[in-house]
Amino acid sequence: MWKPFPDEIAGTIIGETRVGAGRLLVCQFPLLAAARRGDPMAAAVLADLLRHLVAPVPGLRAEHDRLADGRAITYYATKDTP
Repeated sequence: MWKPFPDEIAGTIIGETRVGAGRLLVCQFPLLAAARRGDPMAAAVLADLLRHLVAPVPGLRAEHDRLADGRAITYYATKDTP
């Protein structure tokens, strides 16, 4: 999630879900266009996403919660994160 202070939470930026025997990875950032223009941050994020598709981060866990207004939210962390 992205929370640009002082605005509200903006929503999923990068998400992954199982689809049949595979996985679907989505990203709302226009990484390809920015990487083609030479943006080093876009190139780094795109490279990390591609590496994750090849070798997913082990031990990723999801914690489901509800916001005060009733909306569902999920936090993701690795096993090493407290």
